[in-house]
Amino acid sequence: MRDIAVVSFAQVPAVSSGVSRDDVEMVSEVVLGATVRANIPKDRIGFTCSASCDFLGGRPFSFVGA
Repeated sequence: MRDIAVVSFAQVPAVSSGVSRDDVEMVSEVVLGATVRANIPKDRIGFTCSASCDFLGGRPFSFVGA
C-alpha cells in the first residue's frame, strides 16, 4: 500500500434551479479544477475512476451484459 494525500479540492455552486449543466459536466469541471489547483500534470495521475452518465444519473448500466 502506498501513501496518498489530498492536495486540492474544487466544488461547483450548489444551486437548485437555473443550471443548464448536467451532473457529468459538473463532475468534469470539479475534477479539472482540483487537478489544476494542485498543479498535477496528467502523467502523474496514477488512477482515475470514471462512469457513464447512466451511472451518474442513477440508471443501470446499459452496456453491461450477464
